Amino acid sequence: VSADVAEGSLKNCRYWSCLPSQLTMYTDKPETFQLVKGKVAVMPVTVSGVPTGDPVEFDEGDYGVVPAGSFRWEVQKPTTKMTNCMEGLQMTTKGWQEESPFKALQGKGTLSTKGRTSEDDLQYLKELVADKGVPPKRSWENAIQYKLDRDIYCANLAFVVTEQGILVQDRVSEKTLEVLTEDGFKPYSEQDTYEETEGSKRWRKDGNFAASNFIREENL
Repeated sequence: VSADVAEGSLKNCRYWSCLPSQLTMYTDKPETFQLVKGKVAVMPVTVSGVPTGDPVEFDEGDYGVVPAGSFRWEVQKPTTKMTNCMEGLQMTTKGWQEESPFKALQGKGTLSTKGRTSEDDLQYLKELVADKGVPPKRSWENAIQYKLDRDIYCANLAFVVTEQGILVQDRVSEKTLEVLTEDGFKPYSEQDTYEETEGSKRWRKDGNFAASNFIREENL
């Protein structure tokens, strides 16, 4: 379906989110939707659940139209969709949850972050860097403090600034996943030396890269 046609059908529609699951929906009218976050596969089935066709996959950003009838949704990742489906009660009983109007205005759902792993967040970060560009070394601290650490889709990541690059870590296990340098992402090697900056040490201890005025005065 073309984006223009879909957007027209989705004007003033609500956002719904669902965690990974498999569910069957029966509707009397076609459903037009846009996948804001996540990944799903939709397959036609009989009322008793017997497949009658091949599944069609939809990724983040895709628009789709599901004809009237019975269809099985395989929600493969935590997903948020904007939809004109009016079957709110059926969607709720099948595991979908409607997002608040405030989140809908932001264009993304809070529930789409549930079930995400540090690997999911790392992939998001790579796509963000590919789209926005690699931050120069002089702005690494600002990028972390004012963007990455506040991004809900980086919530599973922690960042350590070193002279050699930013160590991107799993926030819970503190395992380093990859290293972000001025030349892009590079594999992490335990054989290499990474010198953490003093600002980074303060950030991980106090939540601020800059030394406080009290500490500055003590050092004068």
